[in-house]
Amino acid sequence: MKIIRIASAAMIAALVLTGIAGCDRTSTEATSVPAVIPVQLDSVVAAGPGEISISAEFPVDTVSALSKAVGEYVSEALGGSWEGSCVNFHGMLEHYVSALSATYSDMFKDLPADQARCLDETSVVKLAENDKYVTYFVTHDLYLGGAHGSHMLDGVTFRKCDGRRIGWDVFTGQYDDNFAALVKNGLKEYWQISSDNELKSYFLDENDFYSVPLPECAPLFTEDGVRFVYNEYEIAAYASGRPSFTVPYSEIGDYMMVTAKRLL
Repeated sequence: MKIIRIASAAMIAALVLTGIAGCDRTSTEATSVPAVIPVQLDSVVAAGPGEISISAEFPVDTVSALSKAVGEYVSEALGGSWEGSCVNFHGMLEHYVSALSATYSDMFKDLPADQARCLDETSVVKLAENDKYVTYFVTHDLYLGGAHGSHMLDGVTFRKCDGRRIGWDVFTGQYDDNFAALVKNGLKEYWQISSDNELKSYFLDENDFYSVPLPECAPLFTEDGVRFVYNEYEIAAYASGRPSFTVPYSEIGDYMMVTAKRLL
């Protein structure tokens, strides 16, 4: 990563103040972060056993803190072994596809070609944004034989002004009964059920009904509200799917810290 040397302490102070103002909703100073982040689709496909591909919508910009944060997140979502620049987006994808190809070639080397079937596809897309945040969503499909494959979901919301990842730590009252009711109602809507007794039967651990765990996936800010995404086996059996639902900002707003509210 290039290190830009600043000529004077005064310039450093000016840049710091500008960054702070850009993250403060009360500031009247303009921010250089565009309301819509231009992205370009990049993809890499490997020839080998089965189908291996990774595609991602990366920021066109490769200089801002946001673009670097997006690249770093994508790398971590793909395994975290890329040692190159986090804005060398194509090189990053080539690295991970090459590593997967080598892994599967070794895994299936003793099998006949017609039995060496696998599917490993990852898609990274820009899901939502406004002038304060941008949300990315990751879909990973994996099949290595057997009764069924795996369909895993992940995502994160970034603060545009500095690339900060937004997590559940900017929400309060997570052990509040009313907050729990929001989550339970969302799960009921996903499973199209109406009673607590029905809901209780869906949990792998019945104790989770009384204190519903938050998703491992970070809260995803969207136009309509905060999206909750659970993966298979996270709270329910494989047959129960990957529960996801959106809680409107009007309902979850009381549990949002100022850090989160400033994104709206």
